[in-house]
Amino acid sequence: TSISAATVGGALKAFEIINKNQSLVTKLQKNANFLRKEISQMGFNIGKTESQIIPLIIESEEKLYALQNMLLEDGFFINAISYPAVPPKKSRLRISLSAVHTDNQIHMLLESLKKFGKKLNII
Repeated sequence: TSISAATVGGALKAFEIINKNQSLVTKLQKNANFLRKEISQMGFNIGKTESQIIPLIIESEEKLYALQNMLLEDGFFINAISYPAVPPKKSRLRISLSAVHTDNQIHMLLESLKKFGKKLNII
């Protein structure tokens, strides 16, 4: 099955926007570098990612879904991925960062991650 014309059109428009405004790429890289550094310093396992899609690798599926629900209650929708999509004990929350996330939003996420990570003995 091929991708839809609307998907192709959206992708082409995204490339057009990025080519006209490199500041979006710079902002995304800044956001991702900062968030990866802060999450790692807290003690979360993010693997070796260099992407703006940041995994929080959590061995326990029970803790994975508890953290996902706690974050959702704080206003953060973050996808949980578990076995069989990933190997056993490699379950993860998948943080998808964008250039339009504000510094305040990122700091609020970090506060929630720290609070709940400690509560669940993940960090």
